[in-house]
Amino acid sequence: MAVFMRLGWFMGDDTPFESIRYLPPNARLVWSAAGFQISGGPFFVSPDSTNRIAAMDKYAALFSHAIQRQDFGGRKLATTLSGGRDSRHILLELHRHKKPVAETVTLRRSLPVQGDDLSVATAVANKLGYKHVCLTPRRSSSENEFRKNRLAHFCTDEGHWLVEVGEHFSRAGTEILYDGLAGDVLSAGLFQEPAQQAAFRERRFDAVADAILNKWCPDGRTTQPFLPPPFDTRLDHELSRRRMVEEMHRHQDAANPIASFTFWNRTRRGVALSPLSLFPCVKTVAFPYLDHAVFDFLMSLEPSITVDTKFHTDTIAHAFPEFASMPYNDASSTPAKSDALRSLLRLGGYSLLHNPMRVATLAKWAYSLARRRPLGRVPRRRVHYLIQFESECGRLAPAD
Repeated sequence: MAVFMRLGWFMGDDTPFESIRYLPPNARLVWSAAGFQISGGPFFVSPDSTNRIAAMDKYAALFSHAIQRQDFGGRKLATTLSGGRDSRHILLELHRHKKPVAETVTLRRSLPVQGDDLSVATAVANKLGYKHVCLTPRRSSSENEFRKNRLAHFCTDEGHWLVEVGEHFSRAGTEILYDGLAGDVLSAGLFQEPAQQAAFRERRFDAVADAILNKWCPDGRTTQPFLPPPFDTRLDHELSRRRMVEEMHRHQDAANPIASFTFWNRTRRGVALSPLSLFPCVKTVAFPYLDHAVFDFLMSLEPSITVDTKFHTDTIAHAFPEFASMPYNDASSTPAKSDALRSLLRLGGYSLLHNPMRVATLAKWAYSLARRRPLGRVPRRRVHYLIQFESECGRLAPAD
C-alpha cells in the first residue's frame, strides 16, 4: 500500500488484501498429492544489437503480421483512437489488411487539454474512411472513479475516463476490440530517462526508486491524513523504496531494465486493468503489441534505440509515408480548478453517505493542499480510492 499510495499501482503480485495475491505472469499451477504449487514470474529475452533502421523495418513487419494473422471470422471490430501513436499504428494496419472496422471511438475528456486529441483522431479516421464516434462524458469524474475502483478490484488508480467508453461498447454490441496496451513503453521510450537507465545498469536501485517516486508523487504525504494509525507513519517513502528496490532486482539483467520494470509493474498491474476490467461486455480484446514476436523483439532492443522517444513515430512514418505529415497530439491534460472543486464536493457528498468519519479529514486535506499548490488529479484519485476502500472493503488493518 505504501507504493500504491505514491504510484497508483502495485508491485509484482501485491494487492491491497492480505490474503489475496495476483496471479504471476507466465504462471504454472500444479495440483498433486503433495499439495498445490504455483510458480511463474516475468520472462526476459536476450539483447538484440540490431541497428535503428533495421529495427524499424523489423518492427513494422512483425507488427503488420500480428494484425494480419488475427482472424475473428469477419466479425465487426472496434478500436479506441487517440491522437497518439499506439492506436494510430493499429488502425493503419487494420486498414492495410482490410479488417472490418465498425467504428473508431474517442472520448472527449471533461478536463481542459493542451493540444487537440479529438481533432487529430478525427482527421485520421476520416482519411481512412472509418466511422468515428466522439463520446462526451455523461457523469462526473468522481462517479466514474468509484465505478472504476469496483470494476478494477481496487488495484489501480488509472482509467476512470474509460468507464463510459466501456458502456458505449456494451450498447453498441462490440465483440472485438483492438487496444494499444504497452505500445508506448515498448517502442516510444516512455519513462526511460537516460539517467535512470544508467543508474539501473550500475545497480543504484535506490536512486532509480527515488526518481520514480519523486516523479509520481512529489509530495509524498498528500494522502497521509487519510491513513489510520499505524499506517499514517508506516507507509512512508522508505518503505515504498524498499519494495520497489526488491522488485528492481528481478529486472537488472533485462535488455532494457527500465522498460522491463515498467511493463511488468505499471503496465501489467495498472494500465492493463482498463481494457481487461472496464469493458466487461467485449468478448475479445486484442493486444497486438503483446503479440509474442512483437513483444520479444521490442523488449530485446537496446535502450539507445528508443530513448529519444521517436522510434515509434519514425517506424510509422517509414511504414506509412502517406501519413508521415499528419501530426500527433503529445500534450497532457491539465486539470481545471473548477473541476477539482466539483470533484471534492462530490467526494464530500459520498463521504457523508458512506464514510462520514472522513468528512472533516477531507475538508482539512483539501484546504491544506490547495494552499500549497493546485489540486491535481492524482492525489484526488487516491483519496477517492481510500475513502471508498474503507467504505466497501473495511478499515485498513496491518498484516499479522
